[in-house]
Amino acid sequence: MIPFVDLKAQQRALEGPILDRIRGVLDHGRYILGPEVAEL
Repeated sequence: MIPFVDLKAQQRALEGPILDRIRGVLDHGRYILGPEVAEL
């Protein structure tokens, strides 16, 4: 038997950090070749 995955719980756990990173990109406005691209 394969256990179910609680995707909503995973989303709640990651939502804050993801939104923080999105806000950071929006704040500095470097959408292309910004620091996050280099990090990736």
